[in-house]
Amino acid sequence: MGFDDDSESRQFIQTHLEQTVKLKSNIVRRFNESFINNNTGEEGEVDTEVRDSLLPGRTGKFAQVQSSWEVLPDGTLRKLEFLVAPQSEELKTLVQVELRPRIKVDCSTLSLCPIAA
Repeated sequence: MGFDDDSESRQFIQTHLEQTVKLKSNIVRRFNESFINNNTGEEGEVDTEVRDSLLPGRTGKFAQVQSSWEVLPDGTLRKLEFLVAPQSEELKTLVQVELRPRIKVDCSTLSLCPIAA
């Protein structure tokens, strides 16, 4: 895809994701997920939206991105996880990002790395 681990690439991806949440037409699924807080033992629920988008790379190739967003009670979208699925389904990248206050990437680089299915 041609992305490097630098501020320009991170800004490009952050902008792509910010634009993704502005379009209602790319919501492919919405669901509530229950969880138990490991610290308190309390049950909770997360309202989640899954969105599809197409990420253009610097090399001219495109990759499908499926992102999951927590929908807060006021409608604000927060914390996302996105999966970049290149044409070869054998290789996928899982990247977790938090857009507040800065972008946070839980991968050492923005390059594609295999994950367990």
